[in-house]
Amino acid sequence: MDTSVDGNCAVKELSVYTPSSIATTFVVNFHLVVLNGDFSLILYSTHCSTISWNLIASYYEFPLFPRNGLMTAESPWSGHFVVESPIWITAHTSQFNKPGWKYLSHDHGVRYPENVEPSLFAQQVGVFETRKSEDLSHGMVLTQVVTYPPIYWCILNLVFPIDLIGNFSWTDISVTVETQIPKVSGSSGTFVAVRVDQGGCNAWEAKGIFLFILPDHQKFVLANDLSRTKVIKEGSVNVSTNGWNNISLTVKKSTAVGSVNGVPLFTTTIPSKPSNGFVAIGTYSYGIANFDNFKMMSSKDIDISKLKTSQELYYL
Repeated sequence: MDTSVDGNCAVKELSVYTPSSIATTFVVNFHLVVLNGDFSLILYSTHCSTISWNLIASYYEFPLFPRNGLMTAESPWSGHFVVESPIWITAHTSQFNKPGWKYLSHDHGVRYPENVEPSLFAQQVGVFETRKSEDLSHGMVLTQVVTYPPIYWCILNLVFPIDLIGNFSWTDISVTVETQIPKVSGSSGTFVAVRVDQGGCNAWEAKGIFLFILPDHQKFVLANDLSRTKVIKEGSVNVSTNGWNNISLTVKKSTAVGSVNGVPLFTTTIPSKPSNGFVAIGTYSYGIANFDNFKMMSSKDIDISKLKTSQELYYL
């Protein structure tokens, strides 16, 4: 089976044989294509053609050739066949594309349109949409746009806009985001959080490690819950009231380190519960707030002792 070919395909063949999967020749543009036993395809550059055999595998059961095909029919006379994963990999460059298609180079990214919810984020309360920033240096940003509490079918008590991302099993995480609150209809603050254990109608009682920044009060609050009834640490912080502020929170085991605009705020011991949960961003109250340059990573390999802390800053 020879698929449609990229119009700029510089042919270099790589034959791959995996006993548990499929014998395939990938035509690539000077980069390696890897196909492993569970059909996970990794492209380091432009995959521009696929030549596969057999279309339907009908072999005796012995170690050399079983399941070497896009589909498997071990008893073809019965009419039964099994559709294997590689058929969908092949379909990417055959069924869904016409001859002459091209991969764009890496500097031709596709930006989000305005007024959509970005991939991977799961808004629980409030509405977080992509908007064009008035600050040209930031371009498209993620904006919480709801300015007043809506009519609720859930409990209204202590509800704040919150947007989740990641995996509930995550434990040691470092997260950084830039936030900005406009003067007109702006929220009173923003937050980043890790180990968040609740969402949906139970978002109001979510626990985790929450770092709130309140620009009008030049204050930060580190809390063990979204409703801020369990404050771990709080204090003053010098932040912009109308411009962008960079918020960073790193949690590893029983320690949390926070900073704003590169200035250390704290290194402190945190409660053991919850021990895992989602990453989140959100606002201190209903109102507009912008988020940009969101980054998260595992903190398991980060040496907490080498991060700048408020104590180090104090003693200097």
